[in-house]
Amino acid sequence: MAAARARGPVGERQGHGSQGRLERIVGLLLQADVLAELLGRAADPSARRSGAGDRPLDLPVLFLTTKGRKSGRPRTRALMFLADGGSFVVAASNPGHGGAPAWWLNLQSDPRATVQVGGTTVPVVAERAGPEVRARLWPSIVRMNPPYEELQRRAGRELPVVVLRPVHAIAGAPSGWGPAEAAGARPGRR
Repeated sequence: MAAARARGPVGERQGHGSQGRLERIVGLLLQADVLAELLGRAADPSARRSGAGDRPLDLPVLFLTTKGRKSGRPRTRALMFLADGGSFVVAASNPGHGGAPAWWLNLQSDPRATVQVGGTTVPVVAERAGPEVRARLWPSIVRMNPPYEELQRRAGRELPVVVLRPVHAIAGAPSGWGPAEAAGARPGRR
């Protein structure tokens, strides 16, 4: 019986030989964001509070808590990030799905959120990087995780680069505005 051709992670037919293997490897690498998200969903709250598991596959990961734009409930996702000065930079990719990820849509509705890295949780305000800032940051994001370039190509659009600025670094931030106000939850909680 002839060997069946397998479907790849993004549903494309894969051939036999080195080309098929290469396509499968690229497909697996493209799932790095999916893996980070699954790790975030699987991590229990005590692991998030302690900072355990914040570097899967030796990639820097943060826990981003946004307020659901429809439900108003806190939503937490694990994302790979790049540090830029005192800010956190993430790419709004949605591997295997069309359109923007839910966390980015939530931030567009309400840019206030919290970020947890290790055992530290800070309130942040999100903004989409402008063209010049994106041009400066995108090469570093791709160096950190090369599959982002392929994700962007497959998406057929420019992936948004999102800068998460700690509230304390923003001039004129309201006094008393903290993590609870940022995401509707206490620090370290879902």
